[in-house]
Amino acid sequence: VPTWLEPYYNFNINVNMISYVIPIYKGQTLLGVVGMDIDFDYLMNEVDRISVYETGHALVTDNNLNVIHSVHYPKGPLIDDFYNADSNFKMENLFSEETLYEFAFEGKKRKIAVKPLNNDMCLAVTVLDSEINGSLNSLIAIIVWATIFISVFASVIWGFYVLSNKGSADFNSFVITTAVVVLPIFILWAIFGYVYQ
Repeated sequence: VPTWLEPYYNFNINVNMISYVIPIYKGQTLLGVVGMDIDFDYLMNEVDRISVYETGHALVTDNNLNVIHSVHYPKGPLIDDFYNADSNFKMENLFSEETLYEFAFEGKKRKIAVKPLNNDMCLAVTVLDSEINGSLNSLIAIIVWATIFISVFASVIWGFYVLSNKGSADFNSFVITTAVVVLPIFILWAIFGYVYQ
């Protein structure tokens, strides 16, 4: 069975390597092994060049989500971060679904997508949650602010109309109309700020 070996350091030539080996049989007799050594640092330099949005990056893990190589994450298990952040996380779904998983690193919410490679490793790409939703949040903020502005402007115009046509006795109806129009918008804005903080 062709096999990828885990990365190792070759002290003879002072290089981090990964090897692909294939046993050669004649019948049931093992004749030998043919293999190929690949400079693991070269592969990892290619991974390090992957960028997503402004601060997103790639990392390499094994099939159990133990970090093998990352500029930003320490070597070791990454899986605990998934279980802590997402109660719906199931390891078996990680490789079969087109899903972004959420986790926290250094106090910041991040999203990660993981795809298995042919060498029993995984390529993961992670990015700050705020960067993914940044343009959406900006658009929502613009819409909310525009709605608030238009509502306040319309309320003021309505108020001047009421006051000029009916006198100060209808000032209470102006205040009530303004409150009915503006208050729900401020409540929506507060909810938006809480949800997308």
